[in-house]
Amino acid sequence: VPRYQNTYQLESSNPFKAWVVDKILENVVKNSVKDVKVYDPKVCLKHCQDMAMEIRKQIYKRDFS
Repeated sequence: VPRYQNTYQLESSNPFKAWVVDKILENVVKNSVKDVKVYDPKVCLKHCQDMAMEIRKQIYKRDFS
């Protein structure tokens, strides 16, 4: 039976950085909210969904693994 060395990693090659995510959140929220003048529940619901998708997309681009 051949024996192989372990190939798993104990440390991440690109560890999670909370400050990067904080910057992403700040930028997305600032850019999204500056266009809102009046609160409308239906419009704000769509707006929040769009912000969440944009935040998610930018975090996935960073590839924290």
